[in-house]
Amino acid sequence: MNLYKILENPWCYRMVVKIFSMGGRARKIAEFLDRLMASECQGLVLEVGSGTSQFRDMFLKYVDNYVITDINFHYVQYSKGDRNSMWHALCDAAVLPFSPSTFDRIFSLYLFHHLSNQQTLDSLKEMQRCLKPGGKIIIVDLFQPEKPWDLIRQAVSRLDRGRYVRKRDLMLSLIRKSGNFQVEEHHSVPGEWPYSMSAYLLTPWSGRILENTSLDY
Repeated sequence: MNLYKILENPWCYRMVVKIFSMGGRARKIAEFLDRLMASECQGLVLEVGSGTSQFRDMFLKYVDNYVITDINFHYVQYSKGDRNSMWHALCDAAVLPFSPSTFDRIFSLYLFHHLSNQQTLDSLKEMQRCLKPGGKIIIVDLFQPEKPWDLIRQAVSRLDRGRYVRKRDLMLSLIRKSGNFQVEEHHSVPGEWPYSMSAYLLTPWSGRILENTSLDY
C-alpha cells in the first residue's frame, strides 16, 4: 500500500498533520504564521498550493476573502467545505489562470518541496506575473538541515512526502533565476523541529538581492 497515495485523501492528510503537530509544534508554528499574516495579509491575497487550506481561518482573520489554488481536485473541494463563497481555482502552480498584476500578496506555504527545480522556477515566474507593483510573495517551506551531523533532521527531510526538500542555497539560486527580488529571509521557524523551516519575503525590484535579512516575527 502506497502511504503517499493515501495522503492524497484530504481527511487522511489532515489527520497526519495533526499527529505531526503534537507537543506544542502546531501552536508555535501557528503563532509564527499568524504574526507573518498579521503583517502581510492585505489587499487581494492568493495562496498557491493551498492543499486542504489548513491555514484558512488564519487568513480570514485579516482579509474578508482570498483565493486558493491547488492541483488536487479533492483538496480544493475539501477546502471549500460549506464556504461556497471561497474563491478557488484548480490549477498547476506553474500555470496560474489570473491576469497580470492581480494580487497584492501571494502566499506559498509548504509547497516548493513538492516541486522540481524547473517547476519551482516556473511557479515563481507565474507568481511574479500575477503580482501587483509593490506586492510581495511570501514563502514558508521545508529545507535540508545545514549541518550534516543533524541526523534526525536529515532523516526526516528524506522521509517527507515532498520529493524535493532542497538546501536553502539552492532555493535562493532559484529565486535569483526566476526574477529580480529583494529577499527578506528568516532561517528558523519556531516549532520547526524535527524539520528545518525558513520563510522568505520576496519583493520584485530593480536592485540587487538582499539576503539573510532578519524578520521581527
